[in-house]
Amino acid sequence: MDGVLIDSQPNHVRAWQHVFARHGVKLDPLLPLQREGEKALDTAGWICGEVGLRLNLAQREELVAQKRAFFRSLEGTVPFPEVMDVLRGLHQRGVPAALVTGSTVVNAHAVVPDEMWRLFVAHIAAEDVTQGKPHPEGYLRGVAALGLEAGDCLAVENAPFGIQAARAAGCRVLALSTTLPAHCLVGADEISHRHQRVLELVDVA
Repeated sequence: MDGVLIDSQPNHVRAWQHVFARHGVKLDPLLPLQREGEKALDTAGWICGEVGLRLNLAQREELVAQKRAFFRSLEGTVPFPEVMDVLRGLHQRGVPAALVTGSTVVNAHAVVPDEMWRLFVAHIAAEDVTQGKPHPEGYLRGVAALGLEAGDCLAVENAPFGIQAARAAGCRVLALSTTLPAHCLVGADEISHRHQRVLELVDVA
């Protein structure tokens, strides 16, 4: 979802910077981007370790709650322009799609338009898995919900942890350079800057 369907990463970075600033930390924007896709509590713990901030579990949970609330308050989190055309194209071709995101259902509903939400056969969010990316659980659940074999599925990703998760699940991976440069997207079967590449790959499959 984030960075693939929705141009949300700038606001996610702002939200992380906002909550860490409350603890006197000026956060490098690349830190949260490196961990995109994993559970937010894990990201918070990792960042704390990187910046030398000691927070107990309750404090990290509160930090994550504050980050999510601040993210939802920010304007400008919108779908990428090509996404609806791609999803409609998949629907017209009879190709089912599942949304697999490390975000919570609340955050997902806050940024994904209802029209877009309805074009997915299944929705796998943070609450639906015990282990976030790079663990493959989310993608395995998505594959199962579609009733397909993983090798017949194309995962569309934009971050290293997501690529690792999709590959571990057995999916082919198209990486979009929407939030990170191509050299950061190691492990994908293909890298593109165009969402329409999804339909091109489907049409030749």
